[in-house]
Amino acid sequence: MKMELAAGRFGTVVTGRNVPRGRFRYGELFLKITGIPMRERFGYGDTTKIYGTKVTMSVGHPKVAEPGEFSLGQLWLTSGSIERGDMNTIEAGWQNDAYTVEKCQDLRRPGFIQTSGNVLVEGAIHPHTVAITIQIWKDPNLGHWWLSVGPNSGTVLIPVGYWPREIFTCLSDHAESVQWGGEIVDKYVSGQHTTTQMGSGYLPSSAKAAYMRDLEIMVNTGNFQPTYDLVVGQTNPDYYIIKKTSDTSFTYGGPESGASPDGDIIDCTQILAQPAFRHPLLKDHKLQHAVAYLNSTSTPKIYGTKVTMSVEHPKVAQLGEFSLGQLWLASGSIERGDMNTIEAGWQVYPWLYLDDQPRFFIFWTNDAYTRVKSQNLRSPGFIQTSGNVLVEGAIHPHTKVITIQIWKDPNLGHWWMSVGPNSGTVLMPVGYWPSEIFTCLTDHAQIVEWGGEIVNRYVSGRHTTTQMGSGYLPNNVKAAYMRDLEVMVNNHYFQPTYNLALIETNPAYYNIKKTSNTSFTYGGPEHAGAVRAMAAVNCHFFKLSRHLKPSRPSFSCSASQPSQNNIKVIINGAAKEIGRAAVIAVTKARGMELAGAVDNHFVGEDIGLLCDMEEPLEIPVVSDLTMVLGSISQGKEVGVVIDFTDPSTVYENVKQATAFGMKSVVYVPRIKPETVSALSALCDKATMGCLVAPTLSIGSILLQQAVIMASFHYNNVELVESRPNAADFPSPEAIQIANNISNLGQIYNREDSSTDVKARGQVIGEDGVRVHSMVLPGLPSSTQVYFSSPGDVYTLKHDIIDVRSLMPGLLLAIRKVVRLKNLVYGLEKFL
Repeated sequence: MKMELAAGRFGTVVTGRNVPRGRFRYGELFLKITGIPMRERFGYGDTTKIYGTKVTMSVGHPKVAEPGEFSLGQLWLTSGSIERGDMNTIEAGWQNDAYTVEKCQDLRRPGFIQTSGNVLVEGAIHPHTVAITIQIWKDPNLGHWWLSVGPNSGTVLIPVGYWPREIFTCLSDHAESVQWGGEIVDKYVSGQHTTTQMGSGYLPSSAKAAYMRDLEIMVNTGNFQPTYDLVVGQTNPDYYIIKKTSDTSFTYGGPESGASPDGDIIDCTQILAQPAFRHPLLKDHKLQHAVAYLNSTSTPKIYGTKVTMSVEHPKVAQLGEFSLGQLWLASGSIERGDMNTIEAGWQVYPWLYLDDQPRFFIFWTNDAYTRVKSQNLRSPGFIQTSGNVLVEGAIHPHTKVITIQIWKDPNLGHWWMSVGPNSGTVLMPVGYWPSEIFTCLTDHAQIVEWGGEIVNRYVSGRHTTTQMGSGYLPNNVKAAYMRDLEVMVNNHYFQPTYNLALIETNPAYYNIKKTSNTSFTYGGPEHAGAVRAMAAVNCHFFKLSRHLKPSRPSFSCSASQPSQNNIKVIINGAAKEIGRAAVIAVTKARGMELAGAVDNHFVGEDIGLLCDMEEPLEIPVVSDLTMVLGSISQGKEVGVVIDFTDPSTVYENVKQATAFGMKSVVYVPRIKPETVSALSALCDKATMGCLVAPTLSIGSILLQQAVIMASFHYNNVELVESRPNAADFPSPEAIQIANNISNLGQIYNREDSSTDVKARGQVIGEDGVRVHSMVLPGLPSSTQVYFSSPGDVYTLKHDIIDVRSLMPGLLLAIRKVVRLKNLVYGLEKFL
């Protein structure tokens, strides 16, 4: 058995600088013993003497993939050494003799003495129990280690029994270390890592992730006290992750699967476990994150392209046909059978995706489409490095254009791709095609092409009615277009195209029209289409006939649609400032109808008059949410409850809405993680949608995304925030931004030597991201993020002037939540 273990120290450790005594620090110890490989995630610490610990942990229901594997969450009290063979532990049972001889689990062997029949050791935990509290402490008189347990996080714990001190050697007096976390056993069936889940199966960033909180230890004083400066470690970050949420809590687990806002089932694969790495040519491939450009004086060669293309919604007539707009980078020959291509764009393909939405797609081949026809991530090849762009994901209806850029890394030779909505300059790196998978594209491309394509099955011997582009001919103002065409040639800089050549494979149907040296329009209507219309550079073009024969996808998605009637909206907290703004916004919104106003203030007053609207809405403010819920549920109409109340009541409010078949949108700042976890369990059980939004500001979400992108290019970063009224600082928004930056794994502000100077702001995250907070009446709520490098300062800023700025996000949340069947945390999932 191979066991990988990360250990920490609570005390003084040599780390290359002075470390104050009494701090958790991180170290690693890798241990190998015979048997089955084991993977762990835990938070840990040790001090001179430990006499007990207490923890509240969520109870997960992870999927276990193979017989002989397991998954658990637990605490460890340990003393002794693996090397010496005298390691003593107390866990869910007890273990002794360095895991080699004595392994006592539950009550199957002598050791633990049970004194109470109220708790069944090895008994199943009730499904309604979402958390348990475990406390282990040493009796100072007789020296036995006692165990108490209680459901959830209540203060009433039941003594279960004890481990007598006589059965231990190194734990007879005290423990040297304490750890908390999750563990799985991996049998590596067929040589592959197991799919057994740890915790709840969700990654720590998910609201459904497993957690441990209220960590306490009993030290020399004999009293329990909260942990501080908690440090977390992990032995296999490619599969399972841990995330510190405070000095006394953390979340952990993985790997997970989820559902996209449009109902698709998404496999969230760790980067090194994605299908690309199953390709035989990538056996020894290493993941690369940095791209650099070098000048070249060689003969003209194509090293990349960039294009902004309109996103259309063409009608596809027959099953098995598709319509798309894309770019091609190609090299090689169809005749020789060695044509290599890299392709990306949008595609409408009902047979493959089970709907008629335009979706972002990628494609590559290295044998002229004969055997290798790799679409999206369905087979090995493309390596995705970012989760911000969903390959094969539906493109938002409000997104009219996308920009795609593909370029060759001159150092390692990989072909990188970046994508961005609309035609902005900010593009997100998505991933790359490794150079090893190609034969003719290993050095450069010979051809670059942009345009539209359809597949025509000639049903009943007639040309298809499937549309290309928007379905309009090029001379129509509504025609599909591609513009801002650029290529990367010898100097490795993108430059605009010139002498653009146009090609049509069947001009009797679809057409293409050049509008400038860097743009064109294309497409055609029903019964008017060539198989392809495109623009090409180098006056050189190979007709690519794919003869696609796709297999039916192995996943399913929800295609349920809400009622075509107006969405009935109830606003709980309607008399608040944000509630009044929401009343006005919902009343004016298309497809929505205000159905109720709930608040403990201004009961009986007309909500329209309360909001200073010109006419009364004839909807009185009521204090009982169930009164409004009952009236809507009787009509069996689609309803959404907007919750602007407070953290103490939000769970009961959502519970009531769920009981009446209503979806919920929750905007309650400083809602606790355990409340979100409880809401998630409630929604899962009821199969009812709920959106918990830490922010409704679309600008705040975009700021966070821009910050992540900038973090890869700067080594120094600090945050400055201001609020008009006193509040807890740093704000949740600032903490979220700082944690996002810290979680990227980079080290910032290396030259900052003022770690302990309070005037320099609060340091958040392990990588030292400083946050400066101010309260200045009269100023808007403002968040500014400063990045710098020598000679360069880059500033990102977002201001919230008025609560009305939250309304577009609220209306988006209402429209999206009616399709959900579980809880989603964060409005950014829908952007």
